[in-house]
Amino acid sequence: MLPLVLTTILSIGVSFAINQRINWREFMNQQIEKSPRAAQMSAEQKQQQIEGGAKFSPVFTYSIGLLGPFLAC
Repeated sequence: MLPLVLTTILSIGVSFAINQRINWREFMNQQIEKSPRAAQMSAEQKQQQIEGGAKFSPVFTYSIGLLGPFLAC
């Protein structure tokens, strides 16, 4: 049990560090622009995708940090 708790704490710490260092809006913008779908999207659609990704990514990162060690067992 103790190794699982320690791994979870470490994993959440890594998630925190990732969220502090990554500008999710910039990251999502880069990913969308690399996508072949980007050429077919309007500027408004791109912006909606960027905003959605920027809101969801930190939550997803923390969720993986919290649940990842449990799922790996």
